[in-house]
Amino acid sequence: MNTRFFLLASVCLTSFSSSFMSSSLNIAVDAIALNYAVRPELITYAISAYVIAVTAFLLPSSALANRIGYRKAYTLGALAASVAAVAAALCPNFYLFIAARCIQGAVNSVIFATATAVLSDNIEKQYRGSAIGLSVASVYAGLTLSPVIGGVLTDTLGWRSMFFISATLNLIAVLLSQRIKTDRPNTDYFPYLKMSVASSGLVLFLFSLERLTSSPYLTFSLATGLALIVWYLTLEQRSRHPLLRITLLWNNPILGCALGASLCNYMATFAIALLLSMHLQLLRGLSAMEAGLILIIEPGIQCLISPFSGKLSNRVNPGLIVLCGMGISTLGTLVFSFLTPESPLALLFIGQILCGAGFGLFSAPNTTIVMNSVQRDKFALASALQSMTRNAGMSVCMAIVSAIFALMIVSAPRSASYFIELNHSLEISFTFSTLLGVAGIVFCLLGIRARVKANTVEADSR
Repeated sequence: MNTRFFLLASVCLTSFSSSFMSSSLNIAVDAIALNYAVRPELITYAISAYVIAVTAFLLPSSALANRIGYRKAYTLGALAASVAAVAAALCPNFYLFIAARCIQGAVNSVIFATATAVLSDNIEKQYRGSAIGLSVASVYAGLTLSPVIGGVLTDTLGWRSMFFISATLNLIAVLLSQRIKTDRPNTDYFPYLKMSVASSGLVLFLFSLERLTSSPYLTFSLATGLALIVWYLTLEQRSRHPLLRITLLWNNPILGCALGASLCNYMATFAIALLLSMHLQLLRGLSAMEAGLILIIEPGIQCLISPFSGKLSNRVNPGLIVLCGMGISTLGTLVFSFLTPESPLALLFIGQILCGAGFGLFSAPNTTIVMNSVQRDKFALASALQSMTRNAGMSVCMAIVSAIFALMIVSAPRSASYFIELNHSLEISFTFSTLLGVAGIVFCLLGIRARVKANTVEADSR
């Protein structure tokens, strides 16, 4: 019981810290832009730098966890995340800030790759859904409080103070993690070449995808990144010590469909906080604190629903819960696509309620499906794949949003035509989100079909 308590407390703190950090940055877009004297839409690059770094280093983090043990890797990741947050807060210019966000993403990838693995390794399968639900609820608690706390901090102490709070929470998590029992490594091998190829390929591919509209020459680096990813997958297929064989995804359709649904979900929903923050502050003229108070609705509902959906996934087919969640959140993004500066705030509230309820139903059961579909020696890999699809979805989402902004916004910042172009950009972004949500629904349906087929085969074998 003591181990379970300290484990949950530590994981919940790191989950809260990471979500607080990302959401707080969204509410501080205008303040950061003014502080560094850059255009507000360029802050998306700082957000994307973090997401790309997380995605690129998830597989190496998974391999590291297999090499040194889940708990040790998790503890080292939380400690490094604390140091990186302080470094980001002290950056004197925007370019160094982007570099610091890259480092933050790299070290936080270790937490993302191991947090759910540590939970799954130390908590029995029948209680795993509830534990994951609490972990996910902590993420949404961070999202719930960060708009308000972030807005207050931005308007009073400055946006840099948010990084110091994140560092403190991670340090506390490190202290709590010392009470978690040490686990055995799964291997004594670390694939340096394969991990270097995989990380380089992901960085090149995702960076080029995001900046593709700024230069046609980036098509070459995009193709190079894709070639490196293919090379990595080829190396894994031939390896005597494989970490991720691509055949795992179609040999295990339950896992593959759950990851596909996760990818679509985050591609559809990750930019909501940023886009709504820009809508409220730049188009409606609200302060960071006022915008934060309005944006508390969606993550607040997510926080309330996630423990319930996680616990419910222990009793009901989690695929059905995931399908309902995906459908409801897609309706929410459809509502946002009709927003204009003259729209009643009630429309924004309805969209947040739908997205909050949908995402709260989706996340914990989908994570439970992923973790229950593999054996113990694949826990870190499954956790890393879940985080990779999540962060790849975030990265592609930011690439789409950045491309839309680059193509649609050509006027001088804060001019009358600038605000018209910004509003059109937001409408197009939410329309893309809705289409991606529909694709996620398809993956949910395929996952339910795969689960029914697997249960039928298991029943026949008996």
